[in-house]
Amino acid sequence: MARDDVGALVPALAPAPAPGQVYLAAWRRAYDRLVKMLRQAYRQAEELSVEREHLITEIEFLQSSRREREEIYQARIQKVGTIRVPVCGLFLFAIGFGEGRR
Repeated sequence: MARDDVGALVPALAPAPAPGQVYLAAWRRAYDRLVKMLRQAYRQAEELSVEREHLITEIEFLQSSRREREEIYQARIQKVGTIRVPVCGLFLFAIGFGEGRR
């Protein structure tokens, strides 16, 4: 620390760079911080990309599984399209069962 005209301590100023010289240390620190932030963001983007692909695969699997179950149920409904229901000794036929009639 240096002293001013009155004798008070003042912080020393950094020496002025020579003409054409740049404050390399400060720029280097800023550059290193930016590179670190960009690398971290890139890693996070890669992780999210991998997770996204995994979720897409899982959703496709679940959709195909649901479609297969739906086809099986539809086939069962078609198979049972005409059923006999005993009522007081008579047989009634339920035709069109499962065709969306309500």
